[in-house]
Parts: sequence; structure tokens; C-alpha cells
Amino acid sequence: MEGPLLGSVELVRGWRTINCGWCGANGEIMGDENHLRLQLLADRARREAVRELGELGGGDFDAAMAPAEVLAVILGYGICRDQRERDLIGQNRFVITRRYASSTLRSVLAFRGFLDGVPDLLTMPLPAFTAECQRGRVPGVDLTADTLPRGLSAALGMALALRADRMDHDVYALLDGGSLEETLDTLRMAAQMRADRLMVFLEDRTPLGNRHDLSAVGCRFRDCGWQVQELNGHSVKEIRAAIYDSRMMTGRPHAMILHTVAGKGCTFAEGLADCRDKKTTESLTRSALLALDGKIREEMAELEAILNGEKNSQ
Repeated sequence: MEGPLLGSVELVRGWRTINCGWCGANGEIMGDENHLRLQLLADRARREAVRELGELGGGDFDAAMAPAEVLAVILGYGICRDQRERDLIGQNRFVITRRYASSTLRSVLAFRGFLDGVPDLLTMPLPAFTAECQRGRVPGVDLTADTLPRGLSAALGMALALRADRMDHDVYALLDGGSLEETLDTLRMAAQMRADRLMVFLEDRTPLGNRHDLSAVGCRFRDCGWQVQELNGHSVKEIRAAIYDSRMMTGRPHAMILHTVAGKGCTFAEGLADCRDKKTTESLTRSALLALDGKIREEMAELEAILNGEKNSQ
């Protein structure tokens, strides 16, 4: 799973995030170094997904490519993998819908070390891995729902249960696979219950407008009483900052609308409307892997320069 491009640079180290917010322990501020680590995590997971889907001859390149950054941020800094991290972060929760239980999720979990004790999860076919996610047997994923309405209801229940138990933890929900019209009662209930530790992430394929403009999806959440942020879904910096901002805003649940590009990062699938069931060839796969290899090397060189003091981290 580690592949030929891991090099000498750790993906994530210097874990500093604590319950009081995303500034980090001792006031650490997230700079270029940590953003590069998260982007590396996302792109390495993309590369592994392209390789795996290439061996299968095709698959859902949209679900595998587009959410890489948000998965890297949530699992790279929001969800703990062992007791040491739990002591710093707390037991935050992560809910996804079945579409995101893909090769990219498995790769992010593996690179982060969640699957070190369960090697069988690394080698089983993707449908079996998705089934294990739905059964709650995959470390790092608390619940995998069939549809958006079920995932949202479960995430809200977790957030309210944590508050009832006086637990200062967040619930992250990456959802897809259903109509928001079917969730209006749940959306309104979350706002009425002031479930401000609930953070929902949804992809939107409309172009990202001006900073204060809301998409149709964003307007739906706002009208139901949610705090809404529209983000570049491929910017780890924006996603990380949005989570931090949400932690500072109390009294309302939070919706992060991620404006993403279908098949992002895969040369033969990026921007295609039909890449959810895309066939590939050995030549196409090789070309996509070479492009990702080049991007990863550039990011690693930049990170090495920061670590060696040749470039300042801002």
C-alpha cells in the first residue's frame, strides 16, 4: 500500500490538534508544512485508487478522485487512530454514505495507520471493504449509511448523544446519495436542537461563485437554519479553515458545500460527467499514474525544502 513514492517524509507528524479548536496545542498555527502533508495524503490516496481501479479495468473514478482532500483533512486531523491521538483530539465521530467507502477512503486510512492491525482490509475486494464499512468494522469510520437521509439522521443522533453525555467532540458527516428534499425535517430538527458540533460535507458540481454567494444546496441548508460555508473542495487549506471557523461558531449545525470537479486528478477522467462508471486501459492507467507521480514528487520536494529550512512555512 505504501508504494514507491513514500520516500523519507512522514505523511502526518507533529500531531497537535486538541478539543478547544484547530489552532492546536500550545497555539500552533497550521502552516504550509501541514497543508502539504495533507495534500500529499490526498494525492497518494488518489494514486493508489487509480492503480487499484486500473487493475480492475475501471470503476467509479468520481467517488475515488473528487473527495480525496476532504477525506485527508477529516482523517488526517479530525479522527484519532490510537490512544495517544485520542488524548489530544478526543473521540470525534465520522459518518459517510456508501458511495465514499471506496479505494480512496481505504488508502487514506491505510496511509494514516488506521488499518495496521487489520491487514485483511487492505487486500479484500472493494465491494467487501464497503460491506465491512457498513458493518462498522473499519477503524476510523463510525458508520456507513446507504443514503444521505440515513447518514444525516445518524450523524445528528451521534451529535445529540455526545452533547447529552457532556462530550466535547465533533461529528463529521461526508454524505451523498439522496435528495435534500427527503431530509428537510432532519435539517430543521438539527437547527432547532442547536446541534453545533455536527459538520456535514456535501459535494456540489456548480462553479464556486463569489465568497458570499450560496449555491442552491447552500441556500437549502441556510433556509433550514444552518450555518453554511461554500468551499473549494480541492483545497485542504480551505477545508481545514472551514472546520476551524465552524468550531468557533456556536448555536447552529454546520454545512460545508464542497465545489469539486468530477474525477479530479485522474488525467483520463477529470471533468467528465460520466466517470462514475468509467472503463480504463493499461495505457490510460499508466499515463494517469505518471501524472500523479510527478505531482507527488513536486509536493515532496517542497516539503523537504521546508523541513530542511530552505523554504519558510507560512
